[in-house]
Amino acid sequence: RKPPSTMGEKSDTPTYSLMLFFLFWYAGNVKYNEYNKAALDSVGGKSAGMTMTVSTMQLGVCSAYALLIWIIRLNPIKMCGLQAPDKQAFPKSKFGDIIKTLPVGFCSA
Repeated sequence: RKPPSTMGEKSDTPTYSLMLFFLFWYAGNVKYNEYNKAALDSVGGKSAGMTMTVSTMQLGVCSAYALLIWIIRLNPIKMCGLQAPDKQAFPKSKFGDIIKTLPVGFCSA
């Protein structure tokens, strides 16, 4: 049996959502880069030797924020599509799944 085609069918997601996601990602990326430049300049720039300290502190603060969002189970990404955030279930990861992701995490670090 042939699966039904989705070409030309209307979806439940508005068409402007993808464009808004991209727009908010790009604007956030620009602001993030400006913030990083200002943070490094405030401690003496790239050659002052504080680059790893600033980046480690940023990683710690963002990790704490991500952990908080994960604990209260909030899914804020929907706000980028101008939708209300909703509750998100905890992932059903097993120990084996986490072990499988370690090589990717190690290589990206």
